[in-house]
Amino acid sequence: MELVRCGIAGAAPRQGLFRGLSGADWETIYTLARRQTVCGICYDAYCKLPDSLLPGGTLLPRWVARVNAIETSNRAMGIAVAQLVESLGAMGLHPLLQKGLSVARFYSNPELRECGDIDLWLPADEMDRAIDFARQHDSRLKSHPDASISFIFRGFVVELHRRLISLSAPRAAHRLETYIRQYYSRRPLAGSIPSPAPLLELLLLSVHIMRHAFGTGIGLRQLCDYMRASYMLRGQYDAAEFERACEELGISRWIAVLNAFLVKH
Repeated sequence: MELVRCGIAGAAPRQGLFRGLSGADWETIYTLARRQTVCGICYDAYCKLPDSLLPGGTLLPRWVARVNAIETSNRAMGIAVAQLVESLGAMGLHPLLQKGLSVARFYSNPELRECGDIDLWLPADEMDRAIDFARQHDSRLKSHPDASISFIFRGFVVELHRRLISLSAPRAAHRLETYIRQYYSRRPLAGSIPSPAPLLELLLLSVHIMRHAFGTGIGLRQLCDYMRASYMLRGQYDAAEFERACEELGISRWIAVLNAFLVKH
């Protein structure tokens, strides 16, 4: 946790916590970092420890190799996303990038944030054309329970989402649609990767963590994403409006728990 905290803050870890660690202790730390997909984030803090506290053996070369693979994959994904967005934009479509590279921009070193699939949301009236585009690149499209469609583009899994944020309560889902219409405009794409507006970004990240908390479990990377987004987006949205949105969506208590955890830990 010290490596995670310092990795997202750019700080040097407290050296006293790492004195006397055995090779097996370090192997456990590395295994947990990989399992939680925060290997790059932890490595950023790991490099700020003096050589005398670093483990011997093969761990350091393996960690370096893993981080290099993360950076290489992220660079390739960045190129793929730019090509994908440009191609969809040329068709008159207006995708939004969710999570992944969209959130990586909040980190001091975006390439160290481990990414998975490419998640795109499009307005309902643009989905059919987006699916036609997907079918041109991958004839074996996959449908998922949340009504999203996935396909392979430049070696990466791309998911086309019909819903920007999934909420099961009808009233909350209706209010959410109102916020999406308010903060989303189909402006022409001008070479940049389109991401959600600040208020929508925070709602998206917090609800995503909540759904995992009620399902498969929370990952540390998701908490890091929300922490970095909250820090980098401060002053770019109306805090009172964010609180009002949380109340209308029925997630105020969840946000209070989430924020309290991040402040404390």
